[in-house]
Amino acid sequence: QETIMQARMQPIDTVFGRFPRVVRDLSNALGKQCELRLEGTDVELDKSIIEAIGDPLTHLVRNAVDHGIESPQQRAQLGKPAKGTIVLRAYHQAGKVNITITDNGRGIDAVRLREKAVARGLIIAEQARDMSDREALRLIFRPGFSMAEKVTDVSGRGVGMDVVKTNIERLGGTVGVETEVGAGTTLEIRLPLTLAIVPSLIVRCGGQRFAIPQASISELVRVKAEETRSRIQRIHDAEVIRLRGELLPLVRLERALGLAGDRGPSGKGALVQQATHVIVVETGALRYGIRVDGLHDSEEIVVKPLGRHMQDCPCLAGATILGDGRVAMILDVAGIAAHCRLALPDETGLGGESDDALQRAENQTMLLFSNDPSEWFAVPMDLILRVERIRSDQIDSVGGQMVLQYRGSSLPLLSLDQHIRARSRPEKPRVYVAVYRVLQREVGMIVPELVDIRQLSTDVDTATFREPGVAGSLVIDGRTTRLLDLYELTESARPDWFRSRPAPPGDAERRPVVLLAEDSEFFRKQLTAYLAAEHYEVVACADGKEAWDAVRSAPKRFDLVVTDVEMPRMDGLELARHIKTDPALSHLPVIAVTSLAGEEDTRRGKAAGVDEYLIKLDRDQIVEVTSRYLRAGAGADRG
Repeated sequence: QETIMQARMQPIDTVFGRFPRVVRDLSNALGKQCELRLEGTDVELDKSIIEAIGDPLTHLVRNAVDHGIESPQQRAQLGKPAKGTIVLRAYHQAGKVNITITDNGRGIDAVRLREKAVARGLIIAEQARDMSDREALRLIFRPGFSMAEKVTDVSGRGVGMDVVKTNIERLGGTVGVETEVGAGTTLEIRLPLTLAIVPSLIVRCGGQRFAIPQASISELVRVKAEETRSRIQRIHDAEVIRLRGELLPLVRLERALGLAGDRGPSGKGALVQQATHVIVVETGALRYGIRVDGLHDSEEIVVKPLGRHMQDCPCLAGATILGDGRVAMILDVAGIAAHCRLALPDETGLGGESDDALQRAENQTMLLFSNDPSEWFAVPMDLILRVERIRSDQIDSVGGQMVLQYRGSSLPLLSLDQHIRARSRPEKPRVYVAVYRVLQREVGMIVPELVDIRQLSTDVDTATFREPGVAGSLVIDGRTTRLLDLYELTESARPDWFRSRPAPPGDAERRPVVLLAEDSEFFRKQLTAYLAAEHYEVVACADGKEAWDAVRSAPKRFDLVVTDVEMPRMDGLELARHIKTDPALSHLPVIAVTSLAGEEDTRRGKAAGVDEYLIKLDRDQIVEVTSRYLRAGAGADRG
């Protein structure tokens, strides 16, 4: 299957290659000066997606030249270079392909958008007055909406961004926009790698089965019957679920689809007798929960298009035939959100107070588990690929190593009591396996008992319980909980994997110098240790202002900048903007190492000039990416 799927993949350069001429011809026709930069042309996509995205991308690139980039005279008046820049970039993220079209033009004015929408009768004046800037930006996707003042061969023909959005969503993708007036606009498209076979979760609702693509699923939540009243509530006639201090919109699938078997409202007077299953999904910047009757299994499904009589169903993206011959409809996560009129969290006021949001930003989502009832451990949730429940008799021992026959191959397993100071795990008929990746290999850690997933403070004691495989400890619910370092743990379990690693970049005469900006003492020590182990010289700073002063005083000293995002005095995005706009420093790669790696955070970072977004405690990825950028810089210096 993998070989056949690989045969369908084609580099996106087959589409990107047409745009230099499009930009050149259109710039000449409009009397503008535009430079097009292409990045990530070697990223591969399914052949069917490659064929389908050509027209939407052409429209977006033409829009960037026509609406985004100003004339040379206007740019000169604004103090900008006469030549505008458009960057077309493709990159992999979270199992999907992201394509961004960024221009450094005039940006989109939300006030003008509202005025145009009212003038065209798309909304009334009261709606425009109550609309946030983010809601106003979404007006550009309304049918018939255009910012063009007059009809030309390029603009104002009424065929606009709504067609682009429809075509992208038909491919199972999403499109979003980020803009700053006077600075430019970024449009981001997220696409699945393939349309042929899609890993999906099969759920049950109203006596029927439905498939939800796993790429859209953030997590699964089971709410116990006795917790339903406290965790599922109603606010302004809308249901929400309380999840780790955050309120998420909640959709009952049977109501969204109009199915029989609605269990009725879950208000204060409702009595719920059983556990509730909620699938937390993400679409663009929106995160919400879908309430279903039950869960089946994850399957790789072959996508079939909807028949003509069902193509107008906004909540469905297609259909598939399951192994038993029955048909299951594939849910459209973005379509359900639009059908139920869900709003972004910051527009509904459901996200809690601003200081709560800041507090969450400084925390880390951790998986808590116990190896023995008296011992708790924590591991960053961002590093866990998935958690599987298995029978203990499925674990084999081969050559002194524990393995699990898993998905057609052998998954190496490790048990904590064999590699760190920990009690022996109790014998149980069933255990959990937390699967993670190190050095491009999947590894499973045996987890006897799951405790919880929580947002925890990074106030970690790095001395008392420190040992290879344990980064430190923190106190949770009155218990001392050890924080695991999965990289070190794997290195102690399988040292042979680490002997063949490539030599770090640099030479004997000079070690690469990395500037690190991080306000958390724990993360600053961890990142410094990661980079120093690669034989880099690390200059650690407590915030962005200190880092900016250091790099500005010695612009030729540093080869790479690694920065946190949320910091006092000067945050990581402002530091990146300062570096990228300074001619003497703009060559420096800037890597954001943060716990804020959602789609919206990544988009803001890219707009500020951040080259890569990485998870804070993912040592494997941090080492690989920093090494890649330093090698590229060393190669450029030698050239």
